[in-house]
Amino acid sequence: MDFNLFTANVLEKIKEVLPECDAKLRQVVKANDIICTGILLFEKEKEEEKDADKMIGITIYLEEYFDKFKNGKMSLEEAAESVARLYKSHLKDKATFNLDLSFESVKDRIIFSLLNKEKNEGYLKDALREDYLDLTLCYRVLAREERKNDITSFLLPLAAFNSWGVELSKIREVAIENMKRLFPAELKNLKDVIRIPKEALDSGVFTHFYVLTNRLANLGASALLYEGELGGIAAITGCNLYLIPSSVHEILIVPENCNVLPCTVRDMIKEVNENCVDPEDFLSDTLYMYEKESGNIKIV
Repeated sequence: MDFNLFTANVLEKIKEVLPECDAKLRQVVKANDIICTGILLFEKEKEEEKDADKMIGITIYLEEYFDKFKNGKMSLEEAAESVARLYKSHLKDKATFNLDLSFESVKDRIIFSLLNKEKNEGYLKDALREDYLDLTLCYRVLAREERKNDITSFLLPLAAFNSWGVELSKIREVAIENMKRLFPAELKNLKDVIRIPKEALDSGVFTHFYVLTNRLANLGASALLYEGELGGIAAITGCNLYLIPSSVHEILIVPENCNVLPCTVRDMIKEVNENCVDPEDFLSDTLYMYEKESGNIKIV
């Protein structure tokens, strides 16, 4: 059974499991312009109670379910039941979603993520964004408190921003402060995050490799813009810092005095991105450097 037939079958079973819902398949452009297929679920409402502006649909993506189905770990019926459980879980949060997009309503919930500029033109075409180096800074609105290290948010519509009469620099300032408050940075030694072979550890090369992320390890590459974080690390190491975009969730930091050649680091970035990073989490193949004296970040 191919993916298209699988999704059609799951849709029919979902209609049986959730007769109180309207359900349909939809394709959604996600980060890095990856197209995913999901089931869009709405509560059925009486005609006189319908208000299109207040209806909140929930999309549950099916790629992960298909992988389990292919590998014999889940039947069609189990996939449908799992989608139904997830829908009911999200439905409990529906009342907490604030759809008022006035600046006063969302200013304490504006956050951001760093994304690859070239790969997100379609995904961000109607969203507020600004270029940062060869990346893009994408503004979002936090929808509810995180659960199980997940951040539930939606893209901040460009149309909403245009109606505010607020400078973009103000939005950037607010977003960074919100991120620092809600998702403070965390710095870890690389050897405490991943298992490094003993011979590599004994060489001492990885002793001062660090991982910069946030407390959820979700959209943690954004900590790159937290004021003072990189300066503090540079002060400890006493040198410039190579910044490796491990993914949208974290940045790998290598002090320049570790004597690792930039060409070696670039090769490492490309190999990791090709073999270890999910396509949706890809950030960049570029090597960056934080300059200790100026406090600037540049492309190497």
